[in-house]
Amino acid sequence: ENPLVIGLGKGENFVASDIPAIINYTRDTYILSDGELAIVTRDNVSVFDREGKPVDKEVFHVNWNAEAAEKGGYEHFMLKEIHDQPKAVRDTFGTHISEDGKTAIFNELNWTAEDVAAFNKILIVACGTAYHAGLVTKQYIENLARIPVNVEIASEYRYSNPLTDDKTLCI
Repeated sequence: ENPLVIGLGKGENFVASDIPAIINYTRDTYILSDGELAIVTRDNVSVFDREGKPVDKEVFHVNWNAEAAEKGGYEHFMLKEIHDQPKAVRDTFGTHISEDGKTAIFNELNWTAEDVAAFNKILIVACGTAYHAGLVTKQYIENLARIPVNVEIASEYRYSNPLTDDKTLCI
C-alpha cells in the first residue's frame, strides 16, 4: 500500500512517492497499483502487472497546485485545513448548486429522483479530518433526509465485512 507516482513529461519523466514532489514539473501522472512494475526512461513509461503483461494505465491529471499540499504558513496541517474549509466547500459544491441555492445538481451522475430515493442507507468511508467531517455530515443527513448513515475509518473499513447492498450509497 505504498503508492508510486510517475510524472509524465516531455523528454523527461519522474518517479516519486507522492504527487507534491513532482507537481512543479508535470500534472500528468500514472499512479501505480500494488503489484505493478514500471520501466521509466526519459521518453517512455511502460507499466506491467505481476505476470509481466503490459498494463494500459489511464493518465491521472492533477488539477490542484503544490500550495494545496503545503502548510501555507500555518503551524499544523489541521489548522490549515480548518481555515481552508470555506474555500474547499465553495470549490467542491460551487458548480453543483442551483442559482437559487436550494437544489444540488449532479448532472454527471445521471441520477433521477427515483434513483436517489431508492437509497435506504448511506456509508461514509474516510480518514483524518474527513472522518470527522463525515460524522458532522451524518447528523445533517439523518436529521434532514431521515436516512441512516454509518461513518467508518477508512484504514479499519478495509478489514471489515460491511452490511451493504444495492440500496446503500457509499461515499
